[in-house]
Amino acid sequence: MHTRSPGEAAWYESTKKQRQEYCTAYRAHDPQRPIHVPSFASAMSEDEFADDFYKAVKEKCTPA
Repeated sequence: MHTRSPGEAAWYESTKKQRQEYCTAYRAHDPQRPIHVPSFASAMSEDEFADDFYKAVKEKCTPA
């Protein structure tokens, strides 16, 4: 069974609208409008979680 990372779990807990916003921000690569990293309880540091969340967004927003 695949264990979700905290970043992935935060993705799955977000709403459809939030997911669309993450993907729009990810695809735009606009430094003025970065991806808003949600707050999420995990054992990771804020930076580690942000990196993990970006990885999840990249995976989910990149067409297969």
